[in-house]
Amino acid sequence: MSQSTVTSQTTTHRQAPTKRRRQPPGPSWPTALWNTIRFACQPLSFLRELHERYGDIVTLPTIMGSWTLVFHPDGVHHVVRKITKITAREAFLIKYSA
Repeated sequence: MSQSTVTSQTTTHRQAPTKRRRQPPGPSWPTALWNTIRFACQPLSFLRELHERYGDIVTLPTIMGSWTLVFHPDGVHHVVRKITKITAREAFLIKYSA
């Protein structure tokens, strides 16, 4: 093989760029520590605030990873009935790795 053949073979095997999954709206990542503290100290008021500010589905960055919160009853029903292998706690709070 010539040098040009080897070069053309290596350039044709480029990896496609990875697509990031679009996340629902929520606080930014630099607030992860504060989000965790607020959730631990005032869970109900913090969750109400998140729902009012960001809507029915919220991405919450915490020091334990990114959580996706589902507030709307139809969304919770979908999670409980359609998605398998979840715990009772995860019916309200679905945890996804970022």
